Amino acid sequence: MNLLPTPPLSGGPAWAVVKEVYARLKESPVQGARDLSHLRRGELFEVSGRDLGSSPAGADKRGLWYRLKAEGAEGWARAEDIDVFATKAQAELAAAKYR
Repeated sequence: MNLLPTPPLSGGPAWAVVKEVYARLKESPVQGARDLSHLRRGELFEVSGRDLGSSPAGADKRGLWYRLKAEGAEGWARAEDIDVFATKAQAELAAAKYR
């Protein structure tokens, strides 16, 4: 299920900073999807979309996911693992505090 654009995504690209020590970049917005890569705290990525994902446990167990562009690959990260910012400058400032 795709969501309507949010302010950070509707005016152009948004930027994400990984806030967890390690996070997983998934092939699709589902917890059981194949891992594409591991993301580290303080890394910065361009956000290209978002999705509510799906869960075999039902709609109440779905979570928000963001599509990230990471070094030539694109994949999905859980909203709980990242902070999203409207500008790259804001994200860079936030990234510095996580490193």
